[in-house]
Amino acid sequence: MGRLNGKVFPVLEGKVAIVTGAAMGMGEATARLFADAGAKVVVADFNEDFGGKVAQSIVANGREAAFVKVDISKSDQVKRMVGFAVERFGRLDAAVNNAALKPDNAPAAEFDENYWDRLMSVDLKARRCA
Repeated sequence: MGRLNGKVFPVLEGKVAIVTGAAMGMGEATARLFADAGAKVVVADFNEDFGGKVAQSIVANGREAAFVKVDISKSDQVKRMVGFAVERFGRLDAAVNNAALKPDNAPAAEFDENYWDRLMSVDLKARRCA
């Protein structure tokens, strides 16, 4: 994604934002877009390798970003993530709660209990925590 001049989304200039699920896909694109528009971005994901690379790439392009590893289904980790953003950048203005489990091709009736509980924790409960 090419750099933007910050005038495309002037409301983001100088803001601090957390983007969950930012290690790849739509979350990564959102984190890069926010950074290109002038926001300081907390790249949040459970995938340390990919998430760290996204944050490093944003910084290498002259923008501000930091990575934090987080399992958004755990409220204590969500609190730590928010604390990290405030400690690192001085405040928090926005959160894009993008993280979700990959879709499963099986019908819901065939999900085992463990998968169902994990799906509900990540896709629904985490929205409440963040």
